[in-house]
Amino acid sequence: MPTAGRPRRGQGSIIGAAFILLILLTSYALFLVNTRSQTAYQSILSEMRQLDLESSQEEIEFRKVTTTAADRLQLILRNNGPRTAHVIYIGVFNRTATETQTYCDVDIYIDPSETLTYTSPSIALPEGSEYVIQLVTEAGNAFSTEFRPGSEVSTDTVITITAGGLWARDRYPAGYSVEAGSHLLGTVPGSVQAVDGDYFVVGSALGTYTTSYYPAAYTLLGSTTHISGSVSDLTTDDGAYMLFQSYGANTSTPYHPSGASPLGSTRLVSGGASDLAADDGIYLTLRGYISAASSTSPSRAFIGYRSNTGSGTRYPKYRSFNGSWTAQAELADAGSPVRHVRVAYCTKMDRLNERIVVTLSNDGRLDAYVWNGTAWSHTGFGKVWNTAPSSADRPYDVAYEGTSGRALVVYANTETDGARDLSYRVWNGTAWSGELYIDDPGHASHVRYRWVALETNPVASSNEIGMVAIDGTNNDANAAVWNGSGWTDWQQITGSVSTDTRECAALAYEYTTGNLIAVAG
Repeated sequence: MPTAGRPRRGQGSIIGAAFILLILLTSYALFLVNTRSQTAYQSILSEMRQLDLESSQEEIEFRKVTTTAADRLQLILRNNGPRTAHVIYIGVFNRTATETQTYCDVDIYIDPSETLTYTSPSIALPEGSEYVIQLVTEAGNAFSTEFRPGSEVSTDTVITITAGGLWARDRYPAGYSVEAGSHLLGTVPGSVQAVDGDYFVVGSALGTYTTSYYPAAYTLLGSTTHISGSVSDLTTDDGAYMLFQSYGANTSTPYHPSGASPLGSTRLVSGGASDLAADDGIYLTLRGYISAASSTSPSRAFIGYRSNTGSGTRYPKYRSFNGSWTAQAELADAGSPVRHVRVAYCTKMDRLNERIVVTLSNDGRLDAYVWNGTAWSHTGFGKVWNTAPSSADRPYDVAYEGTSGRALVVYANTETDGARDLSYRVWNGTAWSGELYIDDPGHASHVRYRWVALETNPVASSNEIGMVAIDGTNNDANAAVWNGSGWTDWQQITGSVSTDTRECAALAYEYTTGNLIAVAG
């Protein structure tokens, strides 16, 4: 019997082990199911959060809402979000009449930063009503704006003002309300219907405000001392002040030189050093000199002349001096052998290097050459004779006005008109004027002049130029004055000169008085 009991105990052990294994397998299966459920839940939760994030970042901007000629809704939309927006519905609410509501299926994709124009084939919005336009996206967002057909204005709308109306649809305001400020001028709609100088003007509500500031204390700088008053005296403009005494004083000591030593070529004209001791109208007068803008450097000089060297006598020659003479140089061809050369320097400091050379040639023509400090210019004038005389006539001259810097060339001509006895031209620093004329009032018929001399008035602020000329027709000598704009003070010096073919007349100005002296014989 004992041998029969052993197998039963082995079977029980197997059954127990199987039962334990079954429990373990069941527990593991439950663990797997629970783990997968948690993973799925977390995945769904993450997807929902992502969708919520994308939905919150979605932003569609109405750039413009308008209608076509057939009253179809037209939208200009911009996606300001970071992801592509998908519009699936467009809703239209009529707020004016029966407050109807209509949704239309659409399929509009707008990429990030894209601006898109959409025209609805079915949504018609007639004028006279006010609408709310709503966009519904796949992400569940809704974007809306108000719209009244016929009065649309947006961020990129250009208002074109034309005669007869503010807008092409001829819509004008019937009234106005000034929220801040005040109405100044104009009416509506009259002042806003046309571009005609009639405006609707509203004054700004802004004003000027001042805040009073009063110091509470003070600090003395250096040796400044307080004399009287306090900071409370600074709060009111009532004649009560704070007074301080500065610690610095300006004193002057009269200085009167005991002598004078003119520099360079400066010359004493009148007076002495003692005349500088009092402001009594008595002066020490000195005569200056033109130099290269320095009291110590040599004076400049320039000479123009005729020479048969170089290219020949048809080419005027010149040299310059600024401490030493330059080599000979030539001007442009005068067209005929040169007879006379006259030179003048500009009197204005800002045109210090300007000079004029005027030549007379055998053919009777005058040629004016102007150096502007960089280059020469050449201008031809009219003839002073048709046939060259055998004598050394010089019926022309050139001079600068003392203040303006304009230059004058006066010369004889071949005219027959009795009011055109002499010709002249004016150089303004840039160009020559046309030919102008001088009438000799002593003779009705035309006079042939054979010698002309000009002189500049040296008095400061004067543009006067004196002239003396020899009349070869009547053998007399005359003087006249250019006052800056015309010829005055015509005077016959003598009715009979010793010769009319040579320089037998001259003129000069007194340096301080500006009086002109003319002589002839």
